[in-house]
Amino acid sequence: MALIEIESATTLASIKVENQPSEILKNGELAEVFSAWLPESKKISVLLMMNCWMMNLHTLFSLRKQVEYLVAPQGDIASPGYNYRDILLFLNDSNCPFIDAESVAKECVTTCENEAALQRARLLNPKDADTIASWKIVAFHLQRKKDGIHVFKLLLENL
Repeated sequence: MALIEIESATTLASIKVENQPSEILKNGELAEVFSAWLPESKKISVLLMMNCWMMNLHTLFSLRKQVEYLVAPQGDIASPGYNYRDILLFLNDSNCPFIDAESVAKECVTTCENEAALQRARLLNPKDADTIASWKIVAFHLQRKKDGIHVFKLLLENL
């Protein structure tokens, strides 16, 4: 299983110089990198996005062929962010020799709002103890099928 975390660089988008490469890694470019890196039969099991606003149709569409589960914030991601401690403890659990992608994706989402994450949020942001309530982490299964049709395709058709 491949678990990859992506954090994009800050951009200077307000200054645009012609014929200069972008300082932002675009979704399509990331998909091209994955396609060049992985054989066609392989997929990233769980892609954990750190940057804000990455759970959107453009990201889902761009990565649909390379990623099984996309885990990303649906808005901005405020402090404390992901609960890495609990995610890593889950991955290192000796009682679980094989952890499937769905379980990892669920763990990444659910541990962001557990008691440890709430305590950390209160410690890091005492003026806004409920900061976690202002953002959500979402997991989307890009390869899921219903009646033989990719759920993502059904989603696009019903928009």
